[in-house]
Order: sequence, then C-alpha cells, then structure tokens
Amino acid sequence: MLSNSEATRVVHEAIDGGVTFFDNAWEYHDGMSEERMGRALRGYRDKVFLMTKVCTHGRDADVGMKMLEDSLRRLQTDHLDLWQIHEVIYYNDPDLCFAPSGVIEALDRAKQQGKVRFVGFTGHKDPAIHLKMLSHNYKFDTVQMPLNPFDDSYHSFARSVLPEVRRQGASVIGMKSMGGGGEAVKANVITPQESLRYAMSLPVLTTVSGIDSYDVFRQNMAVAQNFVPMSEAEMEALRARVGASAGDGRYELYKSTKVYDAAVGRMTHHFPPASELPALKRRAPTLCGIAALAALSALGAPRPSQSAPSSHVDTDFITAAVQTDNAEMDMARLELQRGNGDEAMSFAKRMLADHQPIAVALARIAPSSVARVTEREGPGDRLALARLKALPPTDLDQQYLIGQVGGHLAAVSAYETEAAHGNNAALRAFATGTLPTLREHLEVAFEDARHVGGDNPLRAP
Repeated sequence: MLSNSEATRVVHEAIDGGVTFFDNAWEYHDGMSEERMGRALRGYRDKVFLMTKVCTHGRDADVGMKMLEDSLRRLQTDHLDLWQIHEVIYYNDPDLCFAPSGVIEALDRAKQQGKVRFVGFTGHKDPAIHLKMLSHNYKFDTVQMPLNPFDDSYHSFARSVLPEVRRQGASVIGMKSMGGGGEAVKANVITPQESLRYAMSLPVLTTVSGIDSYDVFRQNMAVAQNFVPMSEAEMEALRARVGASAGDGRYELYKSTKVYDAAVGRMTHHFPPASELPALKRRAPTLCGIAALAALSALGAPRPSQSAPSSHVDTDFITAAVQTDNAEMDMARLELQRGNGDEAMSFAKRMLADHQPIAVALARIAPSSVARVTEREGPGDRLALARLKALPPTDLDQQYLIGQVGGHLAAVSAYETEAAHGNNAALRAFATGTLPTLREHLEVAFEDARHVGGDNPLRAP
C-alpha cells in the first residue's frame, strides 16, 4: 500500500495531469481511502468531481445518512458531486434498496439537503440485478458497471444494461477495464493499454481504473493523456480475439465468485467473511469434477444454461462433461510431462486419478447419451490445450493452475445448473453429489496458483 505522502502525490499528479473524476467508497480500507483522499484534496476540491459510495448493503436510510456524514467528514467537504449505492450484487438487493425506508430514501434526503448533487448505483455481479434496479424507473443520474473486452462474451453488461441506462437518460460509468484482477494481462492475452483504451471507447461518462502502484498510475495516465478512441472495427477485432477464452468467465471472476464481494455486504447478507471460511482440507475425493465447461460456449459447442429447458440441460451437460473430462486428463498429462513445480504436478496427478471415475459414472448413468458424444474434446478444450503446449516449461506450471481456477469455476456453475434444472434424476443426483468435491478442487487450484505465482491470481488491483 502507498504511504500517505505517496497517495497525496498520486492525487496531485493526477489532477495536474487532467484527471477530474475521483472514485471512493465508505468501506474502502475501513474508511482510510476517504481519509487519505480528503487530505490530498485540500486546496484541490473545486478542481475535481468527487464521488463516494454508501455501503448500506440492505440496511435502511438512517444507516445511509450516518454513512454520508462519515464520508463528508473524512473527505473534508460539505457536499459530494456524486453519491452511489455500492455493490448492488445480491438478487434481493433491488428489493431492499426500494423497500420503505430503504437506501433510496437516503439518496432523496441527501439531494434535498444539498449534500449530494447526483445519485447512482454500482454493481459487478449479474446484468439482471442492474436491470431490476432500473425497472423501478427511479431517476438515477449514473449507473456504474464492469465494461471491458471480455464482457461481450460472458454475462454482458455492455449488451444488456448499457443500452437501457442510456435509454433512461442516465450516464454510464465503466469499471474493471482489465477484468478486476488483470488475469488476462497476466496471461498475456491482452495488454493493459488495449483493455483501458477499449473501455474508454465505449459510450461512457468516464472509466474508473484502480491502481495499486505508482507505475500502474503512470501507465494508465499515459493511456488517458494520449487517448484516441478505437474504431468499431478495432473494438470488434479485439472482442473476437479474446472471445474464445473469455466465454467461461475466467477473466471476470467478480461475476461468478465471491472473491471480490465486500466484507460488509457479506456480513449483512449472512455470508461468512473470508477469514472465517473453513480451512482447506486436502484429501483425495471419491469423485471429482471437470474443468472448462463454459469455454465451449464461446466456440459454439453445447453448454448447460441456467435458462435452458430441462430437456436440453441433460444432453448438453453430458456432452460438455465427457469432452472436458478427456481434455482435463490430457492437460494433466502435459503438466506431468513438461512441468517442474511440485504443486502443479501434484494437482495434475490428482486430476488424472479423479477423472476416470467421472467417465465411469456418466457411462453408467446415461450410456446412450455418452455414446453419442462423437468428438473427444470440444473446440474450446482443444484451444486451451494448444495454448498450454505453446508455453515454455518455465510458464507452464502457473498457467496450468490459473487455467484450472477459471475452469473449475465454470464446472461448478455447470454442475449447479444440472443439479437444479436437469430432467434425469440420476444425473441430478450425480451432479449434486459431485459439487462439494468440485468446490474443494477450486480452492486447491486457487491456493496452488497463488503459491506458484508468488501472488494471489484473483487479486483486484
């Protein structure tokens, strides 16, 4: 973390360099982010558009108004230019926001008292939640959402939410231009400059870009100061280039996991904080899951869908499961042949040992459906395997494990879909029984990727 003096230096240099929009939230670093920004903006307040967020997470308007007073005191100002509801990411959040005495009432009070000029809301989980907020036809001035080249291929905000926000006359604020944790940048799929320039080329009021070092600040400033919008052809070419690997959500983990969800929201929604999660038990399961199911969808192969009719879920699930089961074993063999890291190779051995029971179980439950799977691997699996083969041995261990994180996230989603919506009782039972092991595999892959890479592979900047 930057020191107080370094933080002030970044703020002053940003303003001098032309940055006018400043993002914050009541809960960031337990209030420290607002305190630091308040100190840095002494003498500069009139030069910036200052935004912070209220973090009621389902609590009432009185809690929100107290948070507003906290934010004004920390930021050393008598008003905010923009006050947004933070992290509307749970499916019941819109109902809680618009309930009698909910946080929407706090927005109205704050505007009436002259303490905020504009109001909005933010979220990063599911476009459907944003659309539910917008269905109330409340006069939001702004709506903040993740916008980047990968979004087009996976639960897209740009396709569904952005047009509705503009139709209602509100302004769009983009965030997570590099996917939150920069997974695609780390995997050399895209450059920071491409991601940020793409996001800034969308029809947005501004793009919020997080920084965790002075070097990243200077990198992003250079993009902004030399910004030339991408043409539609350039944007389409970039979406096409990253689409094959982005379709399973591996580069936007905030949409499918709780890794990015704020601690206060977890508490109010009765989810345990990360520090209280059970310790990982590394035991050999009787049956494991598969990786990279959702990668198939980007290339046209069948994939289980939360909204698909149940008669289709079973057959799509079997096809994806069989093909990725084969691919998972091939990837594990590749790691054992060319890798040199103990953790990655141990994980690969576990995958080889665990996937044979899956094939046996599927063939026993639905032999005729399994027999109709004519291709050993799906196109997404073949692409992923080809990328691993092209890596030098020094990079293989980490990239293999990072791929396992994204793949197992997709596998959990696919098994949950089958368990909830499948038509075949035996397949539903199989999916339900396998889910605990899949989740354990995901945690093992995450921990191993972090250790191999020397950093958290899912860390947000």
